Amino acid sequence: MKLNARSVVAVFVGGLVGSAARLGLTAASAALEFGDNSAVTLVVNILGSFTLGVLVSAPRAAMPEWLFTGVSVGFLASFTTLSAVSAEFVTAVTDTNGGGLYIGVAYALSNLVFGVFAAIVGLRAGNAMSKVRS
Repeated sequence: MKLNARSVVAVFVGGLVGSAARLGLTAASAALEFGDNSAVTLVVNILGSFTLGVLVSAPRAAMPEWLFTGVSVGFLASFTTLSAVSAEFVTAVTDTNGGGLYIGVAYALSNLVFGVFAAIVGLRAGNAMSKVRS
């Protein structure tokens, strides 16, 4: 990755848009009463893993490096988040209503398993796109 002004601006703008998108989804989920933030975090992390898989495996010639950096390091890194998974895990584990440890572990594992699965599917989709363009 080359660090230049265009890449830095792309990461800044991507981070701003990714954070805003995450906040918007969280607010929409609360407004529509879809439950707690953990479901939004899981969906966001799965979408982000899939998208990064596609980006990594797609032909680099299809996207300038500064744009790839802005989307991956800027947008996706601010859109998805490990810190939210960690906080939601601790919240579940310390829940006094019972079953918190099991729910927390299941939640953390589901983020890992579904995230890795989505990344694999994204990599395969990107590879398939590369073959079609060739």
